[in-house]
Amino acid sequence: MRRFYLYKVLNRTSAFHYLFPVIPFKYRMYLQQIGWLKNPIERPVLSGVVAVRVLIYSTRTLTSATLTLDDDPTVLAQSAPVFVSSYKGVDVWSANIWLDSSKLPAGAHKLHIHAYSGTTRVAHMRRFVGKMPQEMLLEKVGEDAAQSDAFVPSPAEPYLDRDLPEIITSRPVAVHHPRNSMFSRPIRSILILRIDQLGDVSASMPAMVRIRQLFPDATITVLTQKFVQPILQASGIADEFMTISLGYSHESEERFLTAEAEAQVRAALNGRSFDLAIDLSPGDESQPLMQLCDAHYRVGFKPEHFRFIDFGIEVISRDKINSKAIVNHAAHITMLVQALETAMRQIQPVVPRVANADETPVFQKYGLKPGQYAVIHSGARHPINQWPMENFMALARDVTDKHGMPVVFFSDNPLSEQEKRRCGDATNVIFLERVPAFEFDILISHARLFVGNDTGPKHLAAIRGVPNVVSVSIPRLNWQEWGQNRGGVIVTRQVPCAGCGINNLAQCGKEAICIRSIPANDVIAVVDKLLNQPSPA
Repeated sequence: MRRFYLYKVLNRTSAFHYLFPVIPFKYRMYLQQIGWLKNPIERPVLSGVVAVRVLIYSTRTLTSATLTLDDDPTVLAQSAPVFVSSYKGVDVWSANIWLDSSKLPAGAHKLHIHAYSGTTRVAHMRRFVGKMPQEMLLEKVGEDAAQSDAFVPSPAEPYLDRDLPEIITSRPVAVHHPRNSMFSRPIRSILILRIDQLGDVSASMPAMVRIRQLFPDATITVLTQKFVQPILQASGIADEFMTISLGYSHESEERFLTAEAEAQVRAALNGRSFDLAIDLSPGDESQPLMQLCDAHYRVGFKPEHFRFIDFGIEVISRDKINSKAIVNHAAHITMLVQALETAMRQIQPVVPRVANADETPVFQKYGLKPGQYAVIHSGARHPINQWPMENFMALARDVTDKHGMPVVFFSDNPLSEQEKRRCGDATNVIFLERVPAFEFDILISHARLFVGNDTGPKHLAAIRGVPNVVSVSIPRLNWQEWGQNRGGVIVTRQVPCAGCGINNLAQCGKEAICIRSIPANDVIAVVDKLLNQPSPA
């Protein structure tokens, strides 16, 4: 429990002090991220270049953090820890170590993490990891690897350890477009699982019919109990059926998968692969069966409990008197399919401003015409999210000089006269800090172009229907989740520590290299391409 709280409150020093008024240790290390997994109870699988991030508590000044493997003292990778905070004589340090897993032999290993003050080791921990060859990973996930900012392939050419961050940040930036569907590949084969009793299966039939409607060209296979197969077959729900026989315990009053039945299912699924496997049971008995099949996507209930599920929901309803469920079972099951349908059609409609008389005075105030200016928003609530200010200045200069378009330039703090001159012709740039919310909304909603960090104004611009929205996004969270809705472009950097989820820049350990290394020219090229397209009518 202590580890959980430490991880949760490190961004808030006062909360940390409140929960831990006395720290009864001099040296301690906490794992935050290893490879793509942040849950330390799971065995991470390493492939490509991965990150190992730790927080280290020490009464000494730390100088290095290193990685070794098994009983071999050879240092595989290292990084200089970065100071985060201090309390009652104990300093908190962050180390973000990037490791090229191609140096590791395949199989299971003990990865050792060491922290040093000079030549003295002051903290140590180990974690069991597995090595997956990069070729095998790419064969398993295919096009999903290219869409993820977290997968960084091992460099093809020999290099020195100290050059690894430089090599990674010299790779081209990733240019993404908002995705309409969570699926990166066509769904041509589906396995539906519902191995419960007649009532459960009958209540699931409307959901099965909807799956057939959503994927009319897919081949659908249903795994169910033998005695209900004729009923499903008569309903035109599937192209193929597999049957299973479950055992029953009178003591627990639960059905269970016998060893014989498991062997039967394994034999039936051997050599089969599906684009999508979906379990329609809201319980927790049958979901593990999805692991017996080769499915690219797995969908079901209780995704927090079953980590192999790629998409899922949990539905809870309560009676006001006895707290039992009150949503009927058929609707309960259909909700999963409805949620999947929404995930397949993610782009949401524009919500325009309601026309009113307040807009014209705002445009007159700033000398602007609707749809004929750009908005650049350089601010962000968390400093870690911010693309360097000089890059925004270069972008403003390009828009005014090359495209002759006025720019509304928002900044969190006042810019100096020298900084303003770096943004181009002062007659074409309007510098603003804070304006009334209605005025801010008007200026955002009627821009032809919006460029900003991954912040609220970016999302407002997208929902208002701004035709060209460009976000320079830090991959602390996936761009698929927080890239803007609808059109535009999301520019990111693929780094091994993507998905860190941290807000505190001091905990990064790499000084937000993931966003600060994105060159201005790369974003300018994206903007030029958008603005050279014909304006919408």
